[in-house]
Amino acid sequence: MQLKCCILPSGEQSLTDHYLLQAANLVLFSCRVVEIQHGLGHPSETLPASALQTQLKAQYLSLPFYHLTLLTSKLSALALYTRLFRLRRVLLASYSLAALMCAAGTWMVLSAILFCLPVRDFWTWSNTTPPPRCLPKNAVWLSNGAVQIATHVVVLAIPLVVVPTLTLRRRVKAGLFLLFGLGLVYASVPLSLAFAFS
Repeated sequence: MQLKCCILPSGEQSLTDHYLLQAANLVLFSCRVVEIQHGLGHPSETLPASALQTQLKAQYLSLPFYHLTLLTSKLSALALYTRLFRLRRVLLASYSLAALMCAAGTWMVLSAILFCLPVRDFWTWSNTTPPPRCLPKNAVWLSNGAVQIATHVVVLAIPLVVVPTLTLRRRVKAGLFLLFGLGLVYASVPLSLAFAFS
């Protein structure tokens, strides 16, 4: 989906989509670099307290931008669908899904920002006792992840409804089915793993 923004930036709206997506990606990438430099992937018991605290601060900052990046990329794909496919059912599905994703995205971003109150509890609490003023981590992150993956699957499935109606050669139609079908399989695997390990 992000490749679409680089290939098809036609019109002012597409450029806005592109710049919002790239800005969120830049902040997210910068936070990931800080997390890696401060021991991401290493057991927390082996890290100095200052490195762990910096890593958790970067993680806290990255979570809203992670959700914004996913949200804007899917909204950008839906905007492309509404410009390319003028079928009533595609428009209805795209607008309905966009409204659902905006509502869910608002929750995800706010739950990431206000995960703990006061906010500093996100990076100052110890693993031995759960902080009393934080949301339940596993429940929030698994539910947010499941919603992200499920909406990703639906966004990839929408063009599959349109492909049979297009006046294209069979090989091109088969290639489009293969492309979106592989995307569906790729997006469905994490969803099944999330429920298997929850």
